[in-house]
Amino acid sequence: MSDRTMRRGALRLSIAVCAGACAGACVVLAACAGTTTGSKPLPQQPTDVVPSRMTISAALPQDTDLNGYPDIIDLTIFVFDDRYPIPLDVPGSFTFKLSGAKEGKLLREWEIPPDEAMAARRRMPAGPGYVFSLSLLENGGDRVEAQHADLTAEFVPLKGALVKMRGGSTLRLGKLTQ
Repeated sequence: MSDRTMRRGALRLSIAVCAGACAGACVVLAACAGTTTGSKPLPQQPTDVVPSRMTISAALPQDTDLNGYPDIIDLTIFVFDDRYPIPLDVPGSFTFKLSGAKEGKLLREWEIPPDEAMAARRRMPAGPGYVFSLSLLENGGDRVEAQHADLTAEFVPLKGALVKMRGGSTLRLGKLTQ
């Protein structure tokens, strides 16, 4: 066999391997996207759920008006029943409090009524959740002393007892340094 024939064979083999790898990657990507017939939908939420805990993921505060002070806090919240592994889709209201980490002084408070909470519901890969943007601009202004602040949350379902967030999220507020 000549070198030229061997190179062509190696090239064909390489192309075949790459094509097979690409086809496999497409199957994996389709499965991750939930577009294959083998993907399972989330189970039906039981009718007797009782909200008992919640998780909050707070993004770093953003300076949307570019004045050097963070003014928006984006949150994603999931509410759970300890007996059920998937987040709940339940109506209710939220209260968020932002307090100075050292002194505990209340800096801001947001009350989200049930209709606004309902509008903030989203279907996510993990299940139903709530997405909020808390604005310091609408609630006293963003020009606060540089400090760490603790964000806490409470959820009051239309049916059931108050659910308080365990722990909290600590955020950095005040003038951004460059």
